[in-house]
Amino acid sequence: RLPAIERGAVGLVEIPPGTPALTPFLPSGLIAPFPALASAASGLGHVTIVLDADGTLRQHLPVIRFGDTYYMSLAVEALRQWLDVPRSQVRLLIGDGLTVGDLRIPLGTDMSIGIDPYGVYRALPSISMIDLLRGEESALRRVEGRIAVVGATATGVGDRYRSSYAASQPGVGYFAATIDNLVSGRFLRQGLDV
Repeated sequence: RLPAIERGAVGLVEIPPGTPALTPFLPSGLIAPFPALASAASGLGHVTIVLDADGTLRQHLPVIRFGDTYYMSLAVEALRQWLDVPRSQVRLLIGDGLTVGDLRIPLGTDMSIGIDPYGVYRALPSISMIDLLRGEESALRRVEGRIAVVGATATGVGDRYRSSYAASQPGVGYFAATIDNLVSGRFLRQGLDV
C-alpha cells in the first residue's frame, strides 16, 4: 500500500450478506502520481477508463478495487471536495450504490454509471490555459468558485476517445462531463428490461 494513494480510498465499504463481491474490472497495476504532486494534491482519484466493445467511451467507474481497497475516481473525489464531504462519509454499498454525504449514486451491476457526454466537445465551457496563466481577469472570473478540469484538447495531443456523439473527443472533456453529471445528478440510469 502506498500512503499517498490512501487519500483516494472510499471511507466505508459494505457488502450485505449474500451479495457477491463484485469485481467486474480489476486493474493489473497502478501508476501513482510522482511524490511532489501527490503531496501537494488535496485529494487523489483514479482516472481509469473502460471502452465498450465498439471502442466507445460511455461508462464511468466511480470506484475501482485494487488489492483489498476500493478507490474513488477523480470525478467522485472532485464531487466529494465540491460538496465538502469528509472521506469517512463516502460509503460504497456493493450491489447498490455509492453515497457521498447525502448524495446517492446508483451503480450498475458492473459498478459503473452511464455518462451523458452532452453532445460534442465544448458543450461545457472551456478556457485557454494561456489566458489563465497570463492572469486575464475574464478567464479568472470564469473559473472562480467552480471545479476546473485541466487537460490537453488539441488534436494529436493527449488522450482522445470516441463518444456517443463524436468520433474523437479529448479525455479532459470526458472527465469534465463526468464531474458535471455527478454534481448535477444528470448521469444516465439503466432502463427497465422490456
